[in-house]
Amino acid sequence: MPDNIKVGTLDNGLTYYLLPKGDPGKVKIMMLSKTGGLVERPEQLGFTHMLEHTMFNGSKNFPGTTSVKELENMGMRPAIDYNAYTSPSKTEYFMTIPENNFGYLKKSLLILKDWMFNLAMDTEVQENEKKIIIEEINRGGTTASPLLSGTSMEGHTVLGTKEAIKAVTVEQLHAFYKDNYIPQQLALIVYGRMDEKKTVKLIKQIFGSIPQTDGNVNQYIDVNHHTVVSGGVVNKRNMVLAIAYKTNPVVEDTYAGLKQSLINNLFCRMMKKRLDKRGSSISRASVNMGSIISGNMIYNFRMHNSNSAEYKDILADFCYVLAQAQQHGFSTDEINYYANEVLHWYQKKMKDEHIGVEQVMRHFLMGDTPQSGKDYYQLVSKILPTLTPADFSATLEQMLSLHKTVLYDGNSNACAPDFNKEYILTKLADLKNVSTEAYQFRAPAPRNNKPVIAKIEVEPGKPGRLIEKVSLAENLDLLRFEKGIDVILHHTIQEKSIVKVLGKDGLNCVPEKDRAYFKTTISNYLEGYGTYDSKQARSLENSLGIFKKIGASNFGFEMTLKGGSDNFESMLQIFNLMLTKPLCPGNESVRRIIALYANMPSKSDEGTKFKNQKSVQWLASHPDTTVLDNIAERQFEYYKALSNNLHNSIIYISGMLPDNAEELVTHYIASITPSEVKRADYTIPNVLAKNVETKAVKWNSDLEKVEYLFTGSSNKELTLKDELILEAVSQYALVKMLEIIKDKHGLVYALGKTAEIQTSPAAFYSLSLRYMLDPVNVDKSRKIMTDEVLSPISKGIISNEEVSKIKAMMQSLYVMSFYEEDQIENRWLEWKLKYGEAFAPDRLQRLIDSISKRDMQNMMTRVVNMNNHFVILRQPMQKK
Repeated sequence: MPDNIKVGTLDNGLTYYLLPKGDPGKVKIMMLSKTGGLVERPEQLGFTHMLEHTMFNGSKNFPGTTSVKELENMGMRPAIDYNAYTSPSKTEYFMTIPENNFGYLKKSLLILKDWMFNLAMDTEVQENEKKIIIEEINRGGTTASPLLSGTSMEGHTVLGTKEAIKAVTVEQLHAFYKDNYIPQQLALIVYGRMDEKKTVKLIKQIFGSIPQTDGNVNQYIDVNHHTVVSGGVVNKRNMVLAIAYKTNPVVEDTYAGLKQSLINNLFCRMMKKRLDKRGSSISRASVNMGSIISGNMIYNFRMHNSNSAEYKDILADFCYVLAQAQQHGFSTDEINYYANEVLHWYQKKMKDEHIGVEQVMRHFLMGDTPQSGKDYYQLVSKILPTLTPADFSATLEQMLSLHKTVLYDGNSNACAPDFNKEYILTKLADLKNVSTEAYQFRAPAPRNNKPVIAKIEVEPGKPGRLIEKVSLAENLDLLRFEKGIDVILHHTIQEKSIVKVLGKDGLNCVPEKDRAYFKTTISNYLEGYGTYDSKQARSLENSLGIFKKIGASNFGFEMTLKGGSDNFESMLQIFNLMLTKPLCPGNESVRRIIALYANMPSKSDEGTKFKNQKSVQWLASHPDTTVLDNIAERQFEYYKALSNNLHNSIIYISGMLPDNAEELVTHYIASITPSEVKRADYTIPNVLAKNVETKAVKWNSDLEKVEYLFTGSSNKELTLKDELILEAVSQYALVKMLEIIKDKHGLVYALGKTAEIQTSPAAFYSLSLRYMLDPVNVDKSRKIMTDEVLSPISKGIISNEEVSKIKAMMQSLYVMSFYEEDQIENRWLEWKLKYGEAFAPDRLQRLIDSISKRDMQNMMTRVVNMNNHFVILRQPMQKK
C-alpha cells in the first residue's frame, strides 16, 4: 500500500482506510458495503435498494428522522452532502463535513454505526418508501444486464420489480439486513485532512465494540461455470452478436497480476483491430474486459453486423480471427505497437500522484492495490518490454477453454432457422479445422492526414506587465495586469486544462434586430483564426486534442477551450488568436444557419417560455432579424467586441498547469489590448406578478411538476450578502418542503429550488420552488404548500435553531464545497463579474457568519409574496 494511505482491520473484521489528501476544505466519510443489488436471490428482488432507503428512517439511538436532522444541523444538504447509492456489486453511504472538525467526525461515525448495526424498521415508514421506489421503477430506473441470461438472476435490476417491492415485509427485510450488514462485509473510508491518530482511535472506540459474526452471508451467484446461449436479446437498431468468455477476476496486487491485466488489455486491442479488418460482415467490433457480477470477469466481444450480413457470417468471421490467432500467434510488431499506445496513456498520468476513493474501493471489493500515476507508469514501463508472443497465445488458449455466454436476437432477419446453441457451440469448438493465413499487422495510419503543427503561427504583442498577484486560496491565484486584464490561475490534479473567458456583457449589447440570429450563429465566428481557415483550424485542434465552445446569454458571454495539459501552451496560442485574429465566415454560411434556425421548432416547452419571460434572465426583447444584408460582417463585429471586452471579463485557467504557466499567460494573454463595448439601451419589461398568475402546460412525463416563481425588484444596490441571504431562504424553503409535503404527507418524489440575483441593468431577484408528484395529488399538495410552507415563510417564521442549521448548510455549499468544479468555474466566477471582487473562502465564511435571523426574516417577507407570484403547472401529456 502507498505510504500516504492508512489501512487497518478491527478484530471484528471491519476494514478502515484513511486518505489524508482529499478535496480541499472537506472530509468525506463513506461506509462501503459489499452487499450490492445482485447479491439477492429471486425471492429477495429489490431488498438491497429498499434497505438503503430504510437507513435514513430511524435506528436505535437515532429514532425516526433524528439522524437526518443531525446531519442537516451539521450543514449537510440532502442528496448532495449526504446520500446513498446501490449498484449491482456494492452499496455506498456517504457524508461530507468540513475538514478538521473532530466533533462532526465523531457524530457522523456514530450515525453510520447505528445505520449499519442498529437499524429500526417501521411498517408505516416502509410503506411510504415503497411508493418512492416504485416511482423510480416507473421512471425507468436501471436495466437488467442481458449477460445474466440463463441464470437465476435473469432480468434482475438493482431496483427490483414493483410486485416484489409491494410484497416485502419488515421481517424479511430485517433478516436480509442481519445477514448482510456484518463487520467483515463493510469498509469505512475517511477521505480528507484529519488528525490520523485521533481518527484511528475514534474508529476503534466507536466500531470496535461491534461483535464479530459469521452471519448467513448471501453470496453472489456463480456465472463462471455454465455456458449459456440465448437468442432472446432484442436489438431493434442493429444486429449484434455478443460473446463473453467468463472467468475469475485478475487481481492487481502482485507483479504477476498487473502483468496479466496488461496482457488482457493489449489482447483486447489486438483482437478488436483484427475483427474490424476481417471481411464485410462486421461493421464494427468492440472488445474489452468487463464483469457480469461480483467474482466474475469477461472477455467481452460485441460484433455489429454490416449491411445485410447474417449471424452465421459474423460468427464465421469471428471464428476465423480466433483460429488465425491460435494457429499463427501474434507478432512482436503488433504487441509493441499497442504496448506503446498503453504506455503513452500511463505516461499522461505520471504527474497525478493523487489516490482517490475509487482506488480504495477497488482494493476492498476486488483486491487491487492503489497506486499513484507515477507508480503505475514505472511498473507498466518495466512490464511491457518483457511481454512475448507466447504470453498472448497462452492467454488465448486459456480464454478458449472458458465457459461462454452468447447473445443474439433470434427474431431478427439476420438469424437463420438453424442458427442455434448447437450450431454456435460447434463452430466455436472447431477452430482447428478453420483454414487461415497468417495475420499481417500494419500500424494504423495517423488519424489526421496532415502532420501535427509543431509551431502555431501566432504573433502576440508585447508581454503584459503584472501589477498584482493575490493568493486567494490554496492553489488559486488572481493575476492583475496593467491593461486591465484579470486572470485566475487554478492549479488542480485534472489531466485536462481549461482556458475560459467569462464576459459581463452579452446579447443586450447587440442591437435588437440582430440578437436572435447572433445567438444562433455565434459559433461560426470561432471556426477560423489567424492564418487558419475553418478546415485548417479544425485539423489543428483535432491533432492537439482541443475542444472549444462559445455561447452568449442576455447578460453574459463565455468562450472555453479544453485540452490535455501537455498542450497547454498551444491552447493559449489558439486562445490568443481567437480573441485577436478571428476570421469572418462568408455570408452564405451564416445565411444557411439562419435559414435552418428559422425552420426549426423551438425545443422549449410553453412552461419554460413562460418562466423565461418572467425571469430576470429574459429582460431584453427578442425579435427576429429582418435585415440580412451583410449580416456576417455585422455579427462579426459583435463577436469581436464581446470576445475582446476584457475590461468587463475574467479569464479562468485551470488544470495540471506547467511550472511556467504564469510566464505563458503574461506572454499570450496579458499582451492582448482589450476593446471597449458600447452598451445598448435596455428595455426592461415589468417582471412582477399581478395577483397569483397560473400557467398550465403539457410535458412528457407521468408525473406533474408544480413550480412557484417569485420575482421582484430592488431600489437599492444588491450585494453578495443579499444573494447569500436569498440562497439561505431558498434552502430553508427546500428543507420545509422536505419536512412537510414529503415526510409528513408523503406526497412528492422530487424537489428543487433556484435563487437568482441580477445586478445590471437594474437590481432584480427571483426564487423558484418546485416539486414533482402524482397528478391526482396536485390540488392537495398546493393547499399544503400554501398553508404549511409558503404562508409561514412569507410571515418570516423561522426559529433560531433553523437559522443555525441553514447557515451550516450555506457553509457546506460555499466554503466546504468551494473547490468543486461547478462552484468555482461558474458561480464563483460570476460573483467576480457581478460584484467586482474575487471572494476567498474565509471572506465567504465571514459573510455567512454575519447573516442574522432578522436578515433572513426580511428577505422571506420581501420575496415570498402570497398575493403576487406565478405558478407553473407542467401536466402529463395524454398517452395514446
